[in-house]
Amino acid sequence: LAAYEMDINNESHFNPITFSNVNLPPTRRYGFELEGKWQLSVNLNAFANYTYAVSRFREGEFSGNDVPLVPRHSANLGAGWEFMPHTRLDAAVTYVGAQAYDGDEANTFGRAMPSYTLADVKFTRETRGWLLSAGIRNLLNQQYYSYGFFTGFPTFSAYPAPERSYFASAQLTFN
Repeated sequence: LAAYEMDINNESHFNPITFSNVNLPPTRRYGFELEGKWQLSVNLNAFANYTYAVSRFREGEFSGNDVPLVPRHSANLGAGWEFMPHTRLDAAVTYVGAQAYDGDEANTFGRAMPSYTLADVKFTRETRGWLLSAGIRNLLNQQYYSYGFFTGFPTFSAYPAPERSYFASAQLTFN
C-alpha cells in the first residue's frame, strides 16, 4: 500500500488546440495504490492492483477543478499458469475509469471520456535459449479510446485505440 500527496508547480502540458507547450496552473495530486501478488500453487500465481487518484487545480482560474486525463479509478487483475515446464499462459484484465477530456480544464463540457476494460492473454515458451511468445491484446475487441480532447461545445475529438490484435515474438539469448 502506498499513499501520496503532491503539490506541483509549473507542470508542462501540451495544448492540443494551440499545438504548444504550456505550464499548468499549480495542481495537487493525491491518492493511494494497493498492490498484491499471490503464489497460489507451485505453477499458478496471481496479481491485483488498484489506484485511487485525485488530481485538482489548486490555484488560478481552474482552482478546484479536476485535471484532465486523470482517471479517479484504475485497476489490474491477472494470473499466470506454468502448465508445462518452461511454458506459461498469462492473462490480465485492465480497468481504466472515466476522466475529463484534455482541454476541459474548466470542467464545463459535461461529459467525461468513458471508462473501459481490456483483457489480454499471452503464451510463452522457453527452449534452448529461445523465448517464444504469442498473444492477443484486447481479446474481447473492446472499442475504446484512451485519449480525447474537448474541441468546443458540443464536440470532442478522440483517437480510437487498437482493436483486437495478435502478436508473436522470438528472442534468442547468447551465453
